[in-house]
Amino acid sequence: MLNFIKSILRPIKAKYIYYTNYIKLYRISGRVRKNYLNSTDNISNESNGEKKYLIMSGIGMDKVGVFCDIQGFIRWIALCEHTGEYIPVIDMKYVPNSLLENKDIGKSNGWENFFSQVSQSSIEEAHCSRKKIIVNMLDNPPFFKKEYRDLMHQFYGENWIKDKAKRVKWQEIWNKYFRMTDELCKYIDDWWDANTSKDDKVLGVRMRGSDYVQIKPHGHSVQPDFMQVSSKIDEVIEQYGCNKIYIATEDESLIRQFKQLYGERAIFMDGTRIEVRDNEIALDAFERMKVSKYQQGMEYIATIALLARCDCLISSISNATPYIYLMKNGDFEYDYVFELGEYE
Repeated sequence: MLNFIKSILRPIKAKYIYYTNYIKLYRISGRVRKNYLNSTDNISNESNGEKKYLIMSGIGMDKVGVFCDIQGFIRWIALCEHTGEYIPVIDMKYVPNSLLENKDIGKSNGWENFFSQVSQSSIEEAHCSRKKIIVNMLDNPPFFKKEYRDLMHQFYGENWIKDKAKRVKWQEIWNKYFRMTDELCKYIDDWWDANTSKDDKVLGVRMRGSDYVQIKPHGHSVQPDFMQVSSKIDEVIEQYGCNKIYIATEDESLIRQFKQLYGERAIFMDGTRIEVRDNEIALDAFERMKVSKYQQGMEYIATIALLARCDCLISSISNATPYIYLMKNGDFEYDYVFELGEYE
C-alpha cells in the first residue's frame, strides 16, 4: 500500500519541483541580464539578444555527482549539434550546484574549474539573449518543439556501452566539447606516471558502495557485492595476465577489502573516501568531513578518467560508467559490466 501511494505522489512531487525550478531559473536569468547590461562596459552586448542560446543549468542538482550533470549536458549539446539552432552554454555559476561552494555562487563558474566552457560565449552573454532557452539538467521542457523532445527521448535511450556504432557519435561530441583543464589533466597524468609503467597490464575496477548499497535509491542500478567483483577479478587476472588492479571507489571499507585480498597489486588514488552513516548520501558525507567541492570534483573526475587508461575493465553501473568508455582511446582488451537490475 505504501509503495502504491509513493508511486502516485512521486510524479506529482516531480512536476511541482520542475515548475518551481523553472520559475527560479528565469528570475535568476533576469537579474543576471540586468546586472550585466547595467555595467558601462557591457552595454554593447544588448545586441546579443538575437542569438539563440541553450543555457544548461544545475539548479536542484546540488546533491548529485558531476557525471550526473554530464549525463544531461552531453545530450543537450547533442541536440544543439543536431539542430544547429542553439549555442550551448553551461551555467554552474548562478545556482547552487555540486561543483561550487555556496559562498562562490555568482562569482565563478564551477564547471570551469574542471572543464572549458562548451562554446565561445560567456554565461552572461547567454543570459542577455531574448531568444534563450534555459534547461534544467535532465528535464525535457514541454515548451520545446515536439521534434526536439522526441530527439531528447531518443538520446536518453541510446546505450553506447553496448553499441559501439553509437559510441562513435558520442565520443565525437565528448572530444569536441568536454575539454579538461590543464590542471586536471596534469593531476591525472602525474598519478598514472607515478603508479604504473609501460610494462604493467592494468585491470580497472569501478565499484560503488556507501550510499548506493545502504540506501538502495529507487531506479538506480543494483550494485554487485565484494565477492561477486573479486571473483570476476580473479577470472580476468588469470585469463589476461593483469599484474595491477586499479580500484575506483569512494568507499573506504571496500578499499580495505581489496588491499587485504590483493595486497600491493591493488592501486588506488590517495583521495578522500567515506564511510556513510545511516541514510546519508555520499555528498553529505563529504560535506560532514569538510571536503571542498573543488577537491571532490578533482578526485572524482580523475578517478574515473584513470579507468579509461586501463587495459581491462570491470564495472558496476552508475552515472559515471558510460563516460569511462567515452574517455577511452580505442577498446578495452576485455570489459565487463555488471547488469543486476534496479533498486525498487
